[in-house]
Amino acid sequence: QETMRQLEQRAEEAIHAAEDEKRLHARSSASAAVVNALQTELGELKLKHIEMQAENKSLLEQLADQSKLLKLSVEKERRLTIEVTELHTQITVITERLTVESQSSELRRQYEDELRQRELQLQRLVSERRQLEVDLRVLREAHDGAQHERRAGREEIARL
Repeated sequence: QETMRQLEQRAEEAIHAAEDEKRLHARSSASAAVVNALQTELGELKLKHIEMQAENKSLLEQLADQSKLLKLSVEKERRLTIEVTELHTQITVITERLTVESQSSELRRQYEDELRQRELQLQRLVSERRQLEVDLRVLREAHDGAQHERRAGREEIARL
């Protein structure tokens, strides 16, 4: 009887060992599947990170280009402001000359012609300046938008 009991006990231990081995094998398979899924996800994240870095670089280049255009436009606006101021001064001087030298009709006609030319030039410059102001506003908005996208890209890269 004792031997029979020992045999039964060994058989039960063998069954438990086999069940334990099956559970261990199942856990191992599940762990391997999780590891594979995580490696795949890591690969995808690395690709997304590379894509975002490339996009960030592109945004930086656009930002640099827009900054150059913005600087050029600001300089052009400054020059136009100076020209407008000079033309206003010239118009004032010509108007004063007309008043002082109104006796000579020929001189008056020449001054009036010159005054009309200056006024036309002033209108052209004012119109050009208004267009430049519109262009500057558009450039500034694009510049601000690019900076916002770059910041968002940097935050996304940091998050990854």
